[in-house]
Amino acid sequence: MPSAQPDPSRASDAPIDRGIAALGDLGLGLLRSISRAVSRGGGDADARTNDPEPAPAIARTLSRRDTMATKLNEDAVRADADAKMKSEMVETLAREREREEANASDDEDEDEDEGFRMKRKEEDAAVPAYTWTATLRRRVRELEEGADVEAREAERLRLDEALGAADDEDADDVSTFVNGAPTVITKMKSRINSMNAPTGPTGVLVKTAHAEDKPMQQVVEDSYYKAVMSEKLPAYKAPRRHIARLENLESAVLDKEGNQLPLWKSTSDDLDVLGPGISLWFAQLKTLGKTFVYITMLASVALSHYVYIANKSSSVEVEPEITTTLGVTAAGVYASAYGIDIRTIMAVLSCLDVCMVLMFMLITAILSRRIRSFVVRVDEALLTLADYSLQVTGLPVDATEDEVREHFEEFGPVADVVIARSYGAVLRARIHRARLFKRAEQLKSELSAIRHTLKKRGEDYNANYAFKRKWKQFYKARDKMNALKEKIEQRMLEPFNIVYAFITFEQESDKMTCLDEYAPYFNFFRSKRTRFRVHPREDGKGDTFHYLRVAQAVEASDIMWENMANVGWKQYFVRRAITTIAILGLLIGNIILVVFATDWVKSGGRLLVNCGDLFASGASDNMYCPAIWNINENSLETDLGLISNVNFRKQVESSDCNPFIESAMWSYDMTQYSPYYEAVGAYSSLSVSSANAYGYSGGVWNGGMDASTKADECAAKICYDCMCESAIRSGRVTTICKDYFYDQLLIFGFEVGRLSVVALTSMLLLWTSGKFALFERHKTVSATEKTTSRFAFFTLITNALILPLLVNIEIKGFSGFPILFRGSYEDVTLDWYALVMRSLMITTFINASWFGPSRLVQMWLTQLWRYWTARWCTTQYNLNRLYQRPKFTLAERYGQCMTVIFTAIVLFAAAPVLVPVAAFYCFLAYWSDKTMILRHSRYPSLYDHKLARQFMSYAPLACLAHFAFSSWAFSQWDIPSYFLTGLDGWAEEIYDQRDSDFWTVRANMTKYEQLDFKERFYRVNGLIQLIPLMAYFIYLLIKAFFSSVGNTALYLLGCKGSGASEWKADVQFSNFSEARDNMLKDGDHETSLSGLPSYRVQDNPEYTALFPEAKQVHGAFISHDDAERATDAPAPASTPKWANRVASPRK
Repeated sequence: MPSAQPDPSRASDAPIDRGIAALGDLGLGLLRSISRAVSRGGGDADARTNDPEPAPAIARTLSRRDTMATKLNEDAVRADADAKMKSEMVETLAREREREEANASDDEDEDEDEGFRMKRKEEDAAVPAYTWTATLRRRVRELEEGADVEAREAERLRLDEALGAADDEDADDVSTFVNGAPTVITKMKSRINSMNAPTGPTGVLVKTAHAEDKPMQQVVEDSYYKAVMSEKLPAYKAPRRHIARLENLESAVLDKEGNQLPLWKSTSDDLDVLGPGISLWFAQLKTLGKTFVYITMLASVALSHYVYIANKSSSVEVEPEITTTLGVTAAGVYASAYGIDIRTIMAVLSCLDVCMVLMFMLITAILSRRIRSFVVRVDEALLTLADYSLQVTGLPVDATEDEVREHFEEFGPVADVVIARSYGAVLRARIHRARLFKRAEQLKSELSAIRHTLKKRGEDYNANYAFKRKWKQFYKARDKMNALKEKIEQRMLEPFNIVYAFITFEQESDKMTCLDEYAPYFNFFRSKRTRFRVHPREDGKGDTFHYLRVAQAVEASDIMWENMANVGWKQYFVRRAITTIAILGLLIGNIILVVFATDWVKSGGRLLVNCGDLFASGASDNMYCPAIWNINENSLETDLGLISNVNFRKQVESSDCNPFIESAMWSYDMTQYSPYYEAVGAYSSLSVSSANAYGYSGGVWNGGMDASTKADECAAKICYDCMCESAIRSGRVTTICKDYFYDQLLIFGFEVGRLSVVALTSMLLLWTSGKFALFERHKTVSATEKTTSRFAFFTLITNALILPLLVNIEIKGFSGFPILFRGSYEDVTLDWYALVMRSLMITTFINASWFGPSRLVQMWLTQLWRYWTARWCTTQYNLNRLYQRPKFTLAERYGQCMTVIFTAIVLFAAAPVLVPVAAFYCFLAYWSDKTMILRHSRYPSLYDHKLARQFMSYAPLACLAHFAFSSWAFSQWDIPSYFLTGLDGWAEEIYDQRDSDFWTVRANMTKYEQLDFKERFYRVNGLIQLIPLMAYFIYLLIKAFFSSVGNTALYLLGCKGSGASEWKADVQFSNFSEARDNMLKDGDHETSLSGLPSYRVQDNPEYTALFPEAKQVHGAFISHDDAERATDAPAPASTPKWANRVASPRK
């Protein structure tokens, strides 16, 4: 919102402006080349001799800010075109074109409809050459007519010098992006050819991925339309691969020489031209990657200590990844390390963990401030319609524009009032009809190809099954089109209810005054002038009126008019409920699969126990394995001790034995069964066959040494597993350990199956997130994108993090809960780390390794598929689709990024190795996406900052979840820790712990109740994490209060300015009508409006062709006076003069 005051420091721009004005005659042709709103030329010869009439473009003078110096004269244009035509890729395609045209086998059909012939001639004239190449050559010829070469060259040199001086002078003052689009300075710094950017029908840059799918032309009932809808087929034309490849290259990101950019040498200046959203995405990945590298340096301290403890202090054999976790400290056997008390080390590591989270919070705060300053800077650098406008709901159904204008003029002059009605149903029907027409075109082409093939074979194509099936599909599509046409015509006769009213004030200060008086949620405190349609009651007791709800208006270009409908709370609830139920259904199905996979793993999972103590005499007070089953790797299968062990251990699975193991120690006292008659003495006098049957009664196990518990059976399994594990480490492999090998192989298979289930469901959830967001029919594109990203994040994080935690935990009191909270672990013990945390670590690493390069791998597979199948394509459309580049979308990418980073942040207190995994993901995603966007994807649509802002808004949740989880993990009962002294409930002998023997203290660290928070947080390690958790939670709670209800409270207290959002620019003063008029004038004006000039649907070029009846619809449900206003409105021109207006940066 710029000030209207002139800036004397800009006086140096006057010669530049005069130079630009002198080149005003070049504006029409050059703007066409920039906007690409032209017909494609048919090669070099066609570009010189028989060019089709170029599409209309905007006639206005080029300004310094949106024009590159190299485009201001025909010599530079010619040089640019020649450079592109000399690129190696184009030369290769030219040779391929000659070869294909020479070998083409096209048909000539005398009975072909004239509409098909005319359409084919148009296509032949438009292909094959780069659109910008043919366009630039035509512009050169236009400019050469009557031009003075010497004067032109002198003017070019003078202007280049002036532009260079001006750019150096105020480079810091010019924004990188204006109205969400890259400025000319940005384009000049980049080597990317921005002419390949996707544009709408009038050359306006496409700002969203969804708009690319929107048909930009209405279904016109001309001769070609009638030909497609008729019973006749077009003549067959063999598909040309060079055309498909040219279409592929035309949508690519190429440099200004027509070549691909180098991956390693391309810089952020090159990527800025792709728009603010893409630029922020790569900047965030790079910054977060560096941040996690720095945090890794701190995490390496904890990593080194855990590995040291696992290798030196523990005799428990665990997987290598478990040695990097906090859990191994529970199995430590030393009271000190490096000459320092082990409890002091753990307290320091807990503090270090807090420091790492604070570093992440600091970086995210810096990133948020950068994004915020970027938004404010862009907002202050341009004027848009939303700066002056409010969005109103709650209007009565018969409200008129004049009535609404009169009401809001109480706050200041109103420039425009637009009542938006429920056009959504009509637009969706038109979009569907356009897609059906495209489908009918494809079917006609395929029918022509089948007829051509069968003719060559000498077969009767009318009797061919495939030929008849295609005709049935065509008839079905045609019938649907006719039905839709009737539906649209009938719908146009019905009234269109009011959805919103957009009020545009002349001054932004008046808009802010109105917005303040309509304080949200507190209708009782509103002033009387906010009441709409005030009428006295019939009984004379007070007045009747309507309460209106007023909010800041969105940008006109952000509105999805196909979703514009008056949605009641029932319809809103139904759509959200369907989405929620569908997502929950997918998650429940995923839960069932995860539960089954987890049960499989637990049933045959490996038990973690200190095997050395069990086989060393006197080392363990609870069990000595050789005293019960004296077996080793050399025992024979006929050994009675081995048979006894087999009979006992095959009665249980691994999951049955977890209750008898604590902190990797066998906790059940087996010495009470000495001399173990049922396992030793009873077998000593039996034969082998009798020994195999001993212990069974009618084929049922009699319980062994103790029928009331499975401790003896689990003891047999533990002793056997430890014996085989020791033999394998010693390199002695025998046949008696075949059961052990089978179990390990089964565990590996179950783990692979579980990870496969998680991976497949993640892919399904990611795909459905975009579909569910579209199903909810949000009224703005930004809301749809944010919903897609949010759905992707919540479903993926639930699948990758939350479900594994809930499935494996056992919470007392929730035993009756279905599926969840029925696991085998009450706390984060070492065996929990061995199964659950190990699984989470592997899943996170797979996600980090796959989310980034997944699309790149898919692209390579697509190229391989294209190489083998392109030869079988029978129509040009199918061949073009095979060569079509994929979109570069950010919503799903942000969902994946948040999943990996959120998981790493939450869990790295217990698994510091996840910090370098997060850094690995950021750098892998950065280079994979950079490769994708510069090599394989289409030129991306323009994204704004909203997804980046949403990403930053979830960072506090990750930090809160981290503190909560780390306080629980560090306070686990068998993690070495100091206790708070002087508190009730603790024995006197542990008060002075520094003078106590470690194992004496360890003996007092008895297992407490699962939800005994008092005892848990007496431990210093957990308390260190609990303090920042509570402090940060209180801070976020206060912040949320003052940002919502607090704003209204401040307003009532007379402090309304105290709650102003930091994301908003300062209110400045300029007249809307003046800015809008300057927008329609030629030349450069300081107070010029950017973007769309009104909220009327016919003024949006994305919908002008789709909805030509918008003007009539607007007057369909309004009074006579308003109908005259609608009639006086400008007709929906095919190319509005303001459509390509680039905003002037604020002075």
